[in-house]
Amino acid sequence: MSRGKLKVPKNRRTEGIKIDPTTGKQVTQKLKTGDRLFNFRFDDINDKSSKVFRNRLKSKYKATDNDIEQILGSFKGMRSVWEDLFTQYGRRLTPDALDDFEKMIRGSLTEAMDRGYQAFKNNSGDLNFARNYPPTKAILKQATEDIQKEVTRLSKNTVKLTDEEAGKIANEIWEGSSLSKGVLLAGKQGDVVIKDAPDFFRNSIADNLQINNKNVAGRETARLSELTGEGQRIVKNLLGKAENPMSTLVEGTANLSSQVRYNKWLDNLVTESNNLKRNWDAWDKAGRWGAEPRVPFLFANSGEARKYTGGTGNDFKTISPPGKQDAVRGTPIGRFYDPKAKLKAVDETEAARIDAKVKDAVDNEIALASSKGKQLTKKQRQRAAEKAAEIINPIEGKVALNDYANALGQTKEVSKNLDASLTSICQNFVANY
Repeated sequence: MSRGKLKVPKNRRTEGIKIDPTTGKQVTQKLKTGDRLFNFRFDDINDKSSKVFRNRLKSKYKATDNDIEQILGSFKGMRSVWEDLFTQYGRRLTPDALDDFEKMIRGSLTEAMDRGYQAFKNNSGDLNFARNYPPTKAILKQATEDIQKEVTRLSKNTVKLTDEEAGKIANEIWEGSSLSKGVLLAGKQGDVVIKDAPDFFRNSIADNLQINNKNVAGRETARLSELTGEGQRIVKNLLGKAENPMSTLVEGTANLSSQVRYNKWLDNLVTESNNLKRNWDAWDKAGRWGAEPRVPFLFANSGEARKYTGGTGNDFKTISPPGKQDAVRGTPIGRFYDPKAKLKAVDETEAARIDAKVKDAVDNEIALASSKGKQLTKKQRQRAAEKAAEIINPIEGKVALNDYANALGQTKEVSKNLDASLTSICQNFVANY
């Protein structure tokens, strides 16, 4: 696949958000990071790129001229879909995160979109936490034999694994392998992580490893790209790596679409709840005439929750409490968790909430420094403000009624009924897409 290039004309400018370290408020500043509204566009496919692409399809995939024309036609159509999805993705990011996003797209687009593994089709983008799709008996048997041959070769015929021993290694590889869900700014794009990679497959030590009956059992977490050539071949075959370029295009597009639409769903939960807050506040300010409007369902804290719904503190719960590193990992709202993809406030209500949060954080740091006889520097104020303004997930840290908080914050070990729970919330509060 020809790697796309991102067009960012020199004179385009955007409005970004920066924290004023003195006031703690968000201020608008001009940044040379793209258009005011970020737009992702590929360069046109030139004759040279088209020729390279055609030759690769013929030499590597044995495609006919008719196959090539169909693939090129599909690829051109998918490019427009990718442009739309990447545009939606980029528009939610802060200016700094958008810079990282553009660098990732320029350097790792092919890797980021490569989802062509049979093993991960079960859990590529759905709401459930499915196990890896198992290989067929024939593929597992072939992997077992390949592992036996490789160990025998590396040990110079001194170590011979039984079918049971080699089969156990093969099973551990496919069961413990993972591929990050979505297009993430953190980590290496499109690289499979193998939880139990045999030492004799690891490129850094395989050449110097004197295999014997003890160290042949050595295991370590490793990335696919860190394995030897033969190790990569065996693992790719075991995980069902597709050599069909259309499979890669389709799987990558489906995964990106799932990520973008899921993030949009989370955003809409927040904006819908904030709209309900404004309606309720207007009704309350007007003297509560007429029927009470629908109450919101996401709150900044338990006090705000009681204001709108009544009840006691026991009726509410924090969704994945903030302050805990990677707290949302393994939960529905952390399906595409990416610590580098920092988000802008989704609406004015959230912007005001963050302004207040930033001011409190800076004031607290100033008070703490003062209590020690010190004065907070401008740089220290800026750092405190930026940390307080950081949004990785629009819902993380909000308060909700127990049922909603439990549904959104469940870990994968207790998520068998999540699909129905999340679907119910979505139908109640968010418009269909």
